[in-house]
Amino acid sequence: GRIFGYTVHEMVGQSLTMLMPDYLRQLHSRGIQSYVETGKRHISWESTELPGLHVSGKEIPLEISFGESCREGKHFFTGILRDISERKQAEAERAGLLESEQEARRKAEEASRLKDEFLATVSHELRTPLTAVVGWSHLLLAGQLEEKRARDALESIARNARSQTQLIDDLI
Repeated sequence: GRIFGYTVHEMVGQSLTMLMPDYLRQLHSRGIQSYVETGKRHISWESTELPGLHVSGKEIPLEISFGESCREGKHFFTGILRDISERKQAEAERAGLLESEQEARRKAEEASRLKDEFLATVSHELRTPLTAVVGWSHLLLAGQLEEKRARDALESIARNARSQTQLIDDLI
């Protein structure tokens, strides 16, 4: 009675189906009829999880074990019910935490990938003007350039230095 919210007096003589959600009542009736006709069970009789119906109309997750005995040609069924609401809530919370952890891991992996991609791009963008500066400087210092080519080299060095300065400013 405590699980379902009824008093013992309210339950005595009532059909077991009063403790079932509507959608399970026909299934239960067909299962009982099939069992009587064939002797075959349609559900496990040990630790089966099924919803029950509280007097308030709220469904309650239950773990149910059934037994059967026969006396004087009559079959008697017994059942042990346990409200597993707390366990189901804990399982749902655990599943939610696992999902949150997986989402956090996915976001961290995505952030790491984006960081790596960003660093590769920045490295490339910073090296491109620096390569031109180093190359032209080496040729100028070696004294291997004619005056016109030396002037072009200095302009390229200045242009690439400005470009790199702008890149650094943009990064900062």
